[in-house]
Amino acid sequence: MRWRRWHLWLGWITGIQWLLWGATGLYMVWVNLDFIHGKPLVDAHPVPLVWQPDYVSPNALKLPPTTRKLTLTTRLGHPVYEVQADSGSFLLDASNGLPFLLGKQDIGELAKGYYRGKGTVESVTKIDKDPPRELGDRPLPVWRVNFHDAYDTTLYLTDQTGSLLTQRHRYWRWFDVAWSLHIMDYSQRSRLNLPWFQAFCVLSLVLMISGSLLWLRTHFKRAEQ
Repeated sequence: MRWRRWHLWLGWITGIQWLLWGATGLYMVWVNLDFIHGKPLVDAHPVPLVWQPDYVSPNALKLPPTTRKLTLTTRLGHPVYEVQADSGSFLLDASNGLPFLLGKQDIGELAKGYYRGKGTVESVTKIDKDPPRELGDRPLPVWRVNFHDAYDTTLYLTDQTGSLLTQRHRYWRWFDVAWSLHIMDYSQRSRLNLPWFQAFCVLSLVLMISGSLLWLRTHFKRAEQ
C-alpha cells in the first residue's frame, strides 16, 4: 500500500511537467520549421552587380588592412561595395568611394524590400542597448522594424550595412516559449543539462519503473487467485 501511495504522489509531482512536455512537444513537431524561422516572410538574397567603368575601382578604395571580403551589390537601387573586415562591416558608395550611410527611412525601405508578407511598416527603432531576448547575442546597434500583419512580424537589420540579421514573428515567439518549457530552461532557453531537468527525467523513469512493478505485482496476485 505504501509503495502504491508513493507511486501516486510521484505521478502528481511529475504529471504537470509531463503535460507540458506533451503539449509543447506537439506544438514543436506540428508546425513547419521553415515557417517558424520566418523564411516564407522574407527574401534577403543579395543582388550581385557586374563592375562598370564608371564605378570606383576596388584598388582605389580606402579599405582597412583587415578586410576579409569585398562585395559589389546594391542598397536602395544604388551600387555599393559591402566591406567585411575584422573591425566590422560597412558600405562604400561604388560611384565615388565615400561611405554610404543609412538612416531610419533607408532602413524602413530596405526592410520593406526584404519583407514578403502583406503588412505595412509599423515602426522603425534603433536598438543601442538592452536588446530583446529574441535577438540573441548579435552585436549592437541594430535596427528593429515591426510590421503590422497577422504574424506580428519583426525584422532586425544591421546598423552599418542594412543587411537582414534575423526575422521573428508571433509563432516563433510561441515556439520559443514552448522550447523553454520543454527543456525547463526558463531564462537562457538553450541549456539541456539543468539539474531540475535531469531530476524530472530521473523521477519520470522511476515513475514508469514503479508503475510497471505495481502492474506485475497485481497481475501475479490475480493469477494466484
